[in-house]
Amino acid sequence: FTMDVTEGLLEILKDPRVEVYLLVLLCAIGKCVSFFHQRINAQTKSRNKENVEVSLLLRVIPPLLSVGIISITWFYIFRFTIHHQFTSESYFDDAYKDVLREHYFSSTQLLTWAMVAVVWAAEEDELKSLPYLLFGFLGAMGASFVLWIPSRPSHLERKRKRSFVPIVYGITSIMAFVCILKVRPCLDDASIDSALALCSPDKGFGSFLNSFRFWLHGLHIVLLVPIVVSFIPIQQIQLDSTIVYGIMGLVVSVWHALQLIQNGSLQNSYMTLETDCQKSIHIDLLCCSILTLYAIYHDALSGTNNSLQAMRNVSISAMMMPLVSPAAVLSFYLCLCRLPVFHRELVAKMQRIIAKQKSGKEKIGWCNLGFWQSSGEGGINYEKACENLALELAKEADLGSGDTVLSCGCGSIGNELTLFKSRFDLRHITGIDPCVHVDCSSFNDQNIRKVQGSIEEWTEGSFTQKHMFNKILALDNIYHYPAKAAFLRHCISMLPPGGKVAVTDLLWKGSSKSPPLWMKCILSAMGVTVKTLWTEDEYKKYLESIGFCDVKVKHIGTHVFSGWNDVFPRWLV
Repeated sequence: FTMDVTEGLLEILKDPRVEVYLLVLLCAIGKCVSFFHQRINAQTKSRNKENVEVSLLLRVIPPLLSVGIISITWFYIFRFTIHHQFTSESYFDDAYKDVLREHYFSSTQLLTWAMVAVVWAAEEDELKSLPYLLFGFLGAMGASFVLWIPSRPSHLERKRKRSFVPIVYGITSIMAFVCILKVRPCLDDASIDSALALCSPDKGFGSFLNSFRFWLHGLHIVLLVPIVVSFIPIQQIQLDSTIVYGIMGLVVSVWHALQLIQNGSLQNSYMTLETDCQKSIHIDLLCCSILTLYAIYHDALSGTNNSLQAMRNVSISAMMMPLVSPAAVLSFYLCLCRLPVFHRELVAKMQRIIAKQKSGKEKIGWCNLGFWQSSGEGGINYEKACENLALELAKEADLGSGDTVLSCGCGSIGNELTLFKSRFDLRHITGIDPCVHVDCSSFNDQNIRKVQGSIEEWTEGSFTQKHMFNKILALDNIYHYPAKAAFLRHCISMLPPGGKVAVTDLLWKGSSKSPPLWMKCILSAMGVTVKTLWTEDEYKKYLESIGFCDVKVKHIGTHVFSGWNDVFPRWLV
């Protein structure tokens, strides 16, 4: 038996198509291993010495798992190939037919997962994603992505900046989904399947459309097309990845649910695995599902350092997988990771649109709620009201000559920087904002500096050093911060003794301890971080608990919200 297997395997390897197939696969594997070690080395350099053991585990375990996955899956594939050496017209096509004929529902979950993974890998590092995808398509997706997921760039960057993918990924994803629909096996009942005449006869692997090879090969080709196009120096329309993942997750989950309904139950949908190829592809699907859960757990743990929360996220995701598919879980997860920054920029865009309407000008440098000294109707224009609010904040901060000031969330133009500098003869002022416009004119005054970055980056120690500033301001934006408490703690650590922090913020003053659910929804839609919408007492107690003293609260809501009665409903104002 051993001689027969060896001779059969050697005979198969003489096929030029098999030789090319394996050569491309081996080259892809080599590149993946090379990229993996490059990324792990880069991560190791940035780690503390205490994490050396963790680095060694990351360096050793993923390659071993990759070898294990490819060995198991390809053991079954080679055994299938040897057994059908003289009966198969195409090993590649017949292997898929063998799986799809009885396990279309479950096996296409791997195909849709690959469809999502193409966008995921390309979004992180488009030029280096090709070897991983070739390894996955020709070898095993699980064996490929077990090398990529642990070494991929930090997901925290995706939560801070909007990410985009070229439009070609959206187009090819649609084409790939059509291909998946077309590789469905033909129904036995001709009265049900009107296209039965277009189906090939069953030659031991089931009956499929005569164009099965076209759709199967097309599926693998269209998923690689975007990466090939990326090497061509042409400008492409960019799609927000939040929207792309959201649509993919919705489409795949609905399609998965419809198949469940058609099959009658989960038990009827997941049938017993009998052949080698069926076992191989389902092992790969299981590995991809576990890798998805690992990515969710790892990202949650690195983002919150809360293992309980991470396990909760994994448990919910694992329970959802049989109902909506691993691909949909991955898509929705990636969408939710990118949703906060997408929502934040959408809110900022809406604020700029409303500010333009309020001012009646196409270009405007201010964007805050304003301080309307009268009822809001008495001749004060929007720009003057915005300036008034800035001056009100400066007055409470007691700005004066010799002060060095950090202005957080200074806006795209940074009008408040110029105002504070000229009005109060500041020694220096720096403005931080993700959207601030920095050009040559930004350096006309050496004592005014603009830094393009997020508050989250600043709280992690970027941009500034301790005691650079003696006063920190946040004009009409702190209620948008996802981590307001962390911001205030960082202010304490950065200021010298006697330093000051002045902010305009929202306080909850209702009869209940927190806003009702409907108001939380409205405030969240407007970009307000509801979990840190504190009462006055809660605010004071927190500030004093972290080291602030002489905390003062001044209520200016009457002068602020009165100017918006013509824009928002009176009950909301």
